[in-house]
Amino acid sequence: MKWPAIFVLLSICSQAAAQDIEVSVFSATSKSAILRWTRVHGASSYKVIAATKNSPGSPVGYALFGPNTVMGTINSLSPNIMYTFTVAALDNAQGILNIGTIDSSSAPEVMDPLRTVKSKDSKTFMVSFSLKTGVTSYIIRLQNPNRFIRENIVFSSPAEIESLEPYTRPPVPSIANFSMVINNGLAGISVSWERDEGVFGSFQYHVMSDQNLTCNSTSSSCTLSPVGCGEVHTVRVSTSDEAGPSDPSGPVVFITFPCPPQSLAVVESTEGSCTLTWDTVTYVDSYTAFIKRGDGAEESCNTTSRSCTYNCTCGHTYLMSVMAFNQAGSSPEGQVLNYTTLACCPEGVSISAVSTDTFEITWTASRGAELYQTRAADSSEVILCNDTAPVCALSDLSCDSSYSVVVTPCNDISGCNRACKAHTQSTAPCMPMNLMLTRRNSSCFSVSWTANNRLANYTVTASGDDGTRTCNTDGNGCDITDLPCGSNFEVSVIATSPAGLGLPSYSEFSETGPCCPVDLTVDQVTQAMSNVSWSRL
Repeated sequence: MKWPAIFVLLSICSQAAAQDIEVSVFSATSKSAILRWTRVHGASSYKVIAATKNSPGSPVGYALFGPNTVMGTINSLSPNIMYTFTVAALDNAQGILNIGTIDSSSAPEVMDPLRTVKSKDSKTFMVSFSLKTGVTSYIIRLQNPNRFIRENIVFSSPAEIESLEPYTRPPVPSIANFSMVINNGLAGISVSWERDEGVFGSFQYHVMSDQNLTCNSTSSSCTLSPVGCGEVHTVRVSTSDEAGPSDPSGPVVFITFPCPPQSLAVVESTEGSCTLTWDTVTYVDSYTAFIKRGDGAEESCNTTSRSCTYNCTCGHTYLMSVMAFNQAGSSPEGQVLNYTTLACCPEGVSISAVSTDTFEITWTASRGAELYQTRAADSSEVILCNDTAPVCALSDLSCDSSYSVVVTPCNDISGCNRACKAHTQSTAPCMPMNLMLTRRNSSCFSVSWTANNRLANYTVTASGDDGTRTCNTDGNGCDITDLPCGSNFEVSVIATSPAGLGLPSYSEFSETGPCCPVDLTVDQVTQAMSNVSWSRL
């Protein structure tokens, strides 16, 4: 299929004088004119003379023709000049039998090539050309593929040539598919369409997005590039050929791949369970979270919400990322969260009383711990120690107190694990105070003291030259019996409980009464005097 061939011809004006010979201008160019005249009886020849109308007495050219010629050409004309053409009928003696004249202009210069020819609609051309001085009208000639010629007279440029036979424009393409592509690191939308196999010719396809992206193709696909994540594109496709563009296709909306989720954060909700959260991303169908543990273990989680719960163990470092998905594909790589869980709670915690006011706590080193904080607290005080080794001694503890002891593992990244189990341990009972001894008889003392121990048994010990005597009680006093007479004793009290042995009280010293003399004898010395004697113990 071809454009009609279009030409522009120039029209010229002529005016014939009223003479016996009728003269007319058949055609004229910028350098010649073809004249016609009527035959004159008896003429042996015809002479044609051309002179400018402004100087009719100064011919610029002439031509002679035989007696049977009634049409001839005269040359040597100049473009766009008004001439007076004279045709004289001559006899054999070259005398003038009759004469006729006509005024006519030579044609303007040769037209420049057409500037533009555009299709205004299916039945109209807009033709643009250069105007020539002195020209009153122009002839535009069109020729279709069937070689049909049509001429239109116009007077200015551009000119509309109407009522043409419609030229079949290409059909409206139908968008068939979208897909995301990556070329040289840039993302693009590949748009394809269905071509009408029943239409022949050379077609150019134009793809347009409302995001100011375009691409052209002569095949059935092209790529709109570059595009970013989370963009909404309204896309149309049109076709053009020599007849002009088709109407655009109906709009089709395409959403690019989603943007990567941001603001990743982790919450250790319960022991062994962590929840990864992130900000909501627009135009997303689903998310996949990827969790990789420091020892190489991996797991993933698919969800349509913005959080994911996974198994996490204490004392491990995790690398986590989240990808978003929609029909266009997956999001680019986004934030990678490096998260270290809390250190594991120590196992094998053992608490022993190394003295009445000191605990020694030992445990098995735990994973992820860089420092241990050991805390012992009762109702009135808190005792702390910090160490990197799995052992700690807590001193200056209060007697007869129940302490809650917690070993807390810590590290610089995740802080301290405050969820470790507490262990209860009591200190030994307090030392009895204000010891008092009361002699009941020569062989018995009553011992009393003050003490505020919760659950304690007391042992009273009296040590002397004749050995040791004891008594036991859970109260604040008891009697020591069967003491030998005339002996010195050191008396102290010590408390015991399930937590251990307390400190002994300060000692008190005492003695029993003297012993009664033995082997007593009385000898009568005189009537008025006796001699009494006995044995010493």
